[in-house]
Amino acid sequence: MNDMTIPFQSIGALLADHALSHSGKTAIFDLESDKGMDFAELRDAVERIAALLEIRGVRPGDRVALLCDERIEKLLVFLAIWRAGAVACPFHVESGIDHLRAILGHIEPTLVLLHQDLDGILPDSDKIISFGDWNPSDQSPGLFSMDPGDLIARAANTAGDIACIFSTSGTTDRPKCVVWDHLGLWLCGLSTI
Repeated sequence: MNDMTIPFQSIGALLADHALSHSGKTAIFDLESDKGMDFAELRDAVERIAALLEIRGVRPGDRVALLCDERIEKLLVFLAIWRAGAVACPFHVESGIDHLRAILGHIEPTLVLLHQDLDGILPDSDKIISFGDWNPSDQSPGLFSMDPGDLIARAANTAGDIACIFSTSGTTDRPKCVVWDHLGLWLCGLSTI
């Protein structure tokens, strides 16, 4: 009989393993911005953002909305939401504002993370954190500069935990929410590999 065990790892374990075994190897690179980072830098950036999310009250299972166009910062924040044990809720920046407000009202996020290029599309709220571009040499306070030692709780997501609530594009009707667990996304990644 074949072993059908799927080698699932939490995002924290996965980042720690790769930072240890491939520390100086390029993990991600954004051709458009000409920015990249190795696996150790990726782990550190994700830990910093997760620390801020936890300090701002995000707990395992909480929903965190993410509004950002396609850039390296979106990936960093996405991974950090998972690292904090929360549910990532990314939205298309092209979504109509009425649809966006309706979906945000439906999912009731603990926080909304909004790239500064999109400032002003939502009314001001203490639930919104605006963030800029990641710069490894910038030590000013912000989303990417928290001390990872400040993590309140090191959440480990399991395969059955909800990972994402995506919003469809809404090309033929209003956007709808689609829920994925971590195992479903893990299997998509394995099939791509």
